[in-house]
Order: sequence, then structure tokens, then C-alpha cells
Amino acid sequence: MLALKNNQINLFPLEIQEAKNEYEIFKNPKLFIYTKRQAFKNIQEAEAFIDKHKQLPNFFGIYLNQGQKLIGNCQLNIGKNQQQGEIAYSIDESYWGKGIATEAAECLLKLGFSSQFLNKISASCVPDNIGSKKVLEKNGMRYIGITKKAFKKDGTAFDLDNFEITKEVYLEKDH
Repeated sequence: MLALKNNQINLFPLEIQEAKNEYEIFKNPKLFIYTKRQAFKNIQEAEAFIDKHKQLPNFFGIYLNQGQKLIGNCQLNIGKNQQQGEIAYSIDESYWGKGIATEAAECLLKLGFSSQFLNKISASCVPDNIGSKKVLEKNGMRYIGITKKAFKKDGTAFDLDNFEITKEVYLEKDH
């Protein structure tokens, strides 16, 4: 079982047994203000989400080191060319501002540049999502531009700010 560790968190593959905990976190609509998805309405939606995503490599539950409590999930998607990846993360609201997302992103970057041999990793967020921008910038990712009207949700079009880091830039940082 692939596990990634950092100061505050461990990342483990998310299993279906965590559906109740995943539902408790992601039934909160505040977590979805800046995303394409909607909050879970029931445990079955959480189960379907986990089942779908665990078929993909590099999808993890984010667990606190202390007590191994599930507090979010994250993923490193690898492009078809196997040279580029994209990271995503979502954290329980009660853990916002505590460096958890920064650590999760750091783990995913390390995985992508060491184990997966990627040359570039990207991420995107809605321009109003200041917290996510800070996570990306703290991890050395640089802003590369905006995608206008990248997705629609509830009749509203959302732009996305795009960030990236190359393997060369990543390796220049202390890891």
C-alpha cells in the first residue's frame, strides 16, 4: 500500500470503508463554492465517489498523523503522455488555514517528480480561492494564466487561474 507522509499528515489510498467519514466532511456546501462538484447528499454518493476515484492511481485520503482521522482527499492525475500531471486537493473546513493542503500538495509533487518521473505538474483554482492560490505558491508553483469560463455550475461560468511547476524548478527547492 502506497503511503505518503509529512509533518501533520499521512496520505493513504482512500477505501470504501471511509465513505461515512468522507460524507461527513463533504456534505458541507462551503467546500464546493470553488469547484465543479456539489456537496454529497448521502453516504451513497460518497461511496460512488470513492469507488470511481479509487480506480485511478494516486488518489488518497488525507489523514492526521495524530489519531489517523480522515480530513480530506487529494489526487495526482497523470496525463496520457505520462510526462505531465495535475494535482487537486480538498480539506475539511475545520482544517483550513493550518497548512494541511500545503502539505498534501507537497506530498503529491514529491510523488510526481520522484516516483512518477513527471516533467511538469499543474493545478488550477477559481481566482477568488485565495487559500488555494497560497497553497500552490508556497509549493513553488507559478501562475501561468487564466482560462476564461472554464466550467459552468448552477448557471454561472467560472474562470480558472492556472499554475505549474517544472521538475527542474522543483528540484532547486530544498526537499
